[in-house]
Amino acid sequence: MTQTVTPIKPDTLVRCVEFINLACDAEKDFEMVIRTTDNSLAGKQIALANIWYKDIAQGMGDTIKEVEATCKIDFGVPILTADDHTYREFIAKFLGGRTRTECIEIALNFDIPVIQKAVMSTEQRGAYLSAIQVKYAENGIFLTSPSEKELLNCREAQK
Repeated sequence: MTQTVTPIKPDTLVRCVEFINLACDAEKDFEMVIRTTDNSLAGKQIALANIWYKDIAQGMGDTIKEVEATCKIDFGVPILTADDHTYREFIAKFLGGRTRTECIEIALNFDIPVIQKAVMSTEQRGAYLSAIQVKYAENGIFLTSPSEKELLNCREAQK
């Protein structure tokens, strides 16, 4: 099966239509996938976090979900509660009085908003990524930034 990836922009739209016409003319079944990408700094930071969750999971022998939940509890929640009184109250009601292990278990089962654009600022997300990078380097897992092209095209990044 031949796979062609073409970013759809005004100047490449004609080429995309040509591919569709060729597929139709061949009278064979074809599949077309259109995936949106977020080229903003926030989008790239979120994509990088998702790539790192996978890298950490491989290095630690955990699942991606376990790593994400741990990072949210260990790094994201402290960053957000330091700056946001409303979020601090939300977390206190939702997680207050629980152990770290219980909090991670809750984060595994519920989507606790942490790195989404509406919750965390670009600066806070940068601090979150830096904290993850430092902590896991201490455990022998060295996280790096892939090239921008890899970052935008990585399936794990499109979560």
